Amino acid sequence: MKANHLLGNSGAFRTLALSESARYAIYRQTMRLHPKLGFKTFAILVNKANHPDRTADDLAWEYLLQRLERFTTYGQELTMIVHDEGNALAVRKLARKSRRAGGAGSMFGTGVLQRPFARLLDDPVSRDSSQSYFLQMADLAAYAAFRRHYPPPPRPVHIVPTSMWDEMAGARYAPVNMYSGGPPGIVHVN
Repeated sequence: MKANHLLGNSGAFRTLALSESARYAIYRQTMRLHPKLGFKTFAILVNKANHPDRTADDLAWEYLLQRLERFTTYGQELTMIVHDEGNALAVRKLARKSRRAGGAGSMFGTGVLQRPFARLLDDPVSRDSSQSYFLQMADLAAYAAFRRHYPPPPRPVHIVPTSMWDEMAGARYAPVNMYSGGPPGIVHVN
């Protein structure tokens, strides 16, 4: 299940010919599963136009690794990253750099804090998202976060309205952006 498949009634949904209301209900119920499954969900949104010298993927992975490093340090959890196929070499390179010499800008003052991601167990593992419910749920959450910041164009029925991100309620991991503000659990790299 991918967000663009639900939006366009394509992929696995093509033969079902679901109405927009039915696709909205499926999307909403999937978002509501996050707290029931005990997930802590957050998203990284990158404004590509403001970062012409770097790819949005690299920036998103950098911010993601910083947040995961902080999350695991405070809770002492070990982390294993499973991601959708594509850019596996770039993701591995960024993860290894983060494990060796991770850094993040200081929220209070100037400079960079050196925070190696010591609790990252191994190199990230890429996986075909069609074979992983977790990756499918992450894809749906990512699109809901995008729509939370960038509302969809007017339509009679919105499959993913701006409020879809809020359907996750307590599963939204608010500490990731508690200092920068914005909707809980969404880091917006402007």
